[in-house]
Order: sequence, then structure tokens, then C-alpha cells
Amino acid sequence: GKKDLDMSCPDCFKGSLDSGTPTGEETKIAGLDAYVAKPKAGSEAGGEKKAVVLITDIFGWKLLNVRLVADEMANRLGHEVIIPDFFLGYPVAKDAIDVFLVPADSFFGRAGQWGTLFFRIPQTIHWMLTHTKPKCLPIIQKWFEEVKAERGIARLGAEGFCWGGRYSVILAGLGLVDYFVAAHPSSVEIEELNEMKRPGLFITVEKDFAFSDKHVAKVKELVEAKKEGCAISHKEFLGVKHGFAVRGLKSDPLVAQAREEALALAVQHFKASL
Repeated sequence: GKKDLDMSCPDCFKGSLDSGTPTGEETKIAGLDAYVAKPKAGSEAGGEKKAVVLITDIFGWKLLNVRLVADEMANRLGHEVIIPDFFLGYPVAKDAIDVFLVPADSFFGRAGQWGTLFFRIPQTIHWMLTHTKPKCLPIIQKWFEEVKAERGIARLGAEGFCWGGRYSVILAGLGLVDYFVAAHPSSVEIEELNEMKRPGLFITVEKDFAFSDKHVAKVKELVEAKKEGCAISHKEFLGVKHGFAVRGLKSDPLVAQAREEALALAVQHFKASL
């Protein structure tokens, strides 16, 4: 439906590629490929087993940026962080946004990258039409229903970015996570906000095409409601755009600071609530 296509805002296709080498491993969890980041030796939290699942944007589980976020979060939390491949090997191709992520040095190189972007538009539209809630939710729901038992996890959190932000909200409505974070979510329906049964944190930006003023007003209303067992927190970041928490340009000091703050905030809330 239209809501599923609302995520096609220009900022969904912008951002930068981080540099670094992921330290986690690829494995199979609850039937799906997954990246698992474990805390460094000495930074494990101990106690009952907890984990956080990252639900990605449209570029999927192999995007370097999201893996580096998982590594850093695992070290700070002291628990494993998992990125499942909910797209079953079919994300939007990263080279669709190379012109934004890693712009070529030459004019002709950039022209080629723009060509790739336009070449990818039909694939991206097809992806949006085939990755709607009726098609994706059963895959995500089944995985979350199985993962706690399979991994021996006592408390489970989820943070969704952009496309994935909607599903962290839906999972809170299904009671399948103990705490959620929705970072600049897209395509969320007001009814899905009303149905949330678990506490969580919304990270939003000003004038987000993918999360309207009406949605922000609803989140603020839920923050004020202080519902028992379902406390909602909200932080609006100024001067940054949709997608910043994963794909924000780290060479821009304001964006780099916002990214760090968003990560630290998510970690703080997971530590307090899981």
C-alpha cells in the first residue's frame, strides 16, 4: 500500500560509508543468516543473557555501517548484538547510492555512479513493492518468536533504523521485545503507535518526510501518558537528516556528534530497561 512506499524519501538514499573492519561473525540464527557482534573480552556484562537485535534500513545486514554500529553497541552493552537478514539475501543494492556514499574523484566516475543510481530505480521500486508489511512481518515475527529459546536469551531488545524502525514499533505491539528503539522510522501507521505494549525510545529528526508531524505529535502524547509498563521516551535531533544514525557523514562534526549521541542514548536505554 501507499504507506509502504512512503519510505522512498530522498534521504533514504543518502549518507556515507564508514571505514573500519567489523569484528563479529556471520552465522545462522532461527533459520536466517545473521551477523553477531559479541563484546570484547573483559567487557561482558555477565548475569542473565540479554541481546539486542538491529533491524536494518533497506540496504540490509551486510552494510558496513550497521555492522560497525553492532560491534560498538555490543562492547558498550556487554551483550551480543544480532543483525538478521530479514531480506533473505535481497536488499536494495548498495551501489545504488555509491554516488552519495563514496563519490568518485572524477566527473566521469561520478557520471557512472549517477547512471547506476538511475539503473537501480526500477529494482528499488520492485523491492519496495515486494517488501511490504504483509510479506515481511511473518518472516520477522517468526524469527523473534524463536530466537529467545534458540539462543537462551532472557531479555531481548530491538533497534530499527528507517525501514526497520517500523518493525521495532510493531514488535512492541506484539510483545515480542522487552524494549525497543525506533531511529528515524519510516512508514509507521498511527494505529501501530497506539498498539505498542512495550517501553521504548523514539529518535527523530525535524521535518522528516518519512515520519510526519502528526506521528511526532502522537509520540509526544505517548511520552506524556506515562503508561504503566509501556513508558515511551523521545529525542528529536536538530540539524541532521533521516538516516543519520547509521549513514550520517562522520566527517561533518555536527552529524558525527549526533550519531554518537544517538548510539549512546540507545545503549543507555537498553542498559536501564533490559
